[in-house]
Amino acid sequence: MSRRHLRTGKESDSSPANLARREFVKFSVAAGVGFAAPVTAEDLKIVETDVEVKTADGTCDAVFLHPEKGKYPGVLIWPDSRSLRPVFREIGRRLASEGYAVLVPNHLYRTAKAPVFPAIFDPVKNPDDAAFYGVKAGEYMHLRVGGPCATTFDRMLVRIHADFKLEVHIDTDEGNACALQPDTPVELLK
Repeated sequence: MSRRHLRTGKESDSSPANLARREFVKFSVAAGVGFAAPVTAEDLKIVETDVEVKTADGTCDAVFLHPEKGKYPGVLIWPDSRSLRPVFREIGRRLASEGYAVLVPNHLYRTAKAPVFPAIFDPVKNPDDAAFYGVKAGEYMHLRVGGPCATTFDRMLVRIHADFKLEVHIDTDEGNACALQPDTPVELLK
């Protein structure tokens, strides 16, 4: 016989221990593909639990979502500036249905439990803010930030549309540069 075999007994033995190298590789690849088959959302029942995480400066409320059975890799979703709210729970559900254990904390827990902001605090549902501040589309406003690194952001462009709310967005770099914290005084100026 020209093929080499792993021998455990008789030449005619067809057990896995008596496979040629190519046959062994073929079976190994097939087994690996079987183990790596994706888990579908239909296969997984998702558990959603409100949890509290003890920290050095208080208790952080969060939601923990995971498939009902088994062990899965973990994912931490860090919400945007409006914190834990229904849209982030939905993102967590989608990831959990793909086979992940997901934690979504309320990073503003020092201020309030989630939801931190009322539902009307939504960029597409409250168009009256521009009138409140007396500004028009295309004008500029200033944002004064207090605290130990007080600064004023000048020439913040105002965009107004019936579908938008007047809202200020500060990138992480700017927020860090002025040591912005949840309790830092902030004032919009015309």
